Order: sequence, then structure tokens, then C-alpha cells
Amino acid sequence: MLPPHAERSLAHHEVALTLAVWLEVAQAALRPDGRLAAIYPADRLQEMRAALAARGLAMTRLRMVQAQAGARASRFCFEARRSALVVETKTEAALVVHERGKYSAEVRAMLGEES
Repeated sequence: MLPPHAERSLAHHEVALTLAVWLEVAQAALRPDGRLAAIYPADRLQEMRAALAARGLAMTRLRMVQAQAGARASRFCFEARRSALVVETKTEAALVVHERGKYSAEVRAMLGEES
């Protein structure tokens, strides 16, 4: 079921275009030494890797996102470049969004809030 707000539906679901179309547009817009970054649902990680590879792109950085420490990741953040420029994927420690009922210190820092 899609969220009732159009903007939220566009942001969280493939309503206006598919992953394949989005990557085609992103690849065409990417400068030769450019980087692509996005956040995607964790259960589609392998699909994203394959879709990037099919377009000559590869992940340079990967970070899973967990709602709470120890929870299963719900999303992943990644950065990709043209595969000829990629030596390996740097996998970073998971980003934990909430700690003790509020944003984690790292998320608060990202948002420019005090710790």
C-alpha cells in the first residue's frame, strides 16, 4: 500500500520510474569521474549491485542503516562510480538511527544538532 501523500510515495516507492530507468538516467548524467549516491531498501542490495554492474558501475562505499543497534538493516546507503575506477567496495560500520528512544549521536551530528 502506498502512502497517502504523493511526495512520500515518490520518495519511497517506484511510482514514477523503475530502478532500471533511474540508473539509466543517472548513468547518462554521471561525469566520467563522477559519483552516484543513494539510499535504498536493504532487501534490494543484490539487485542494486547487479543493476549497477549491468551499466558499468560499481559500489565504492556501502553502509547499512539500522533503526536500532542489533536490528536488521532496513536500508543501505551507497556510493558508486564507473566500474573501471573501482578497486574495491569500502563497507563501513552500520549507521544506527535511534538509541534509547531518540536519534543517535551520529544522526544528531548529521542533522547539525547538539549531542
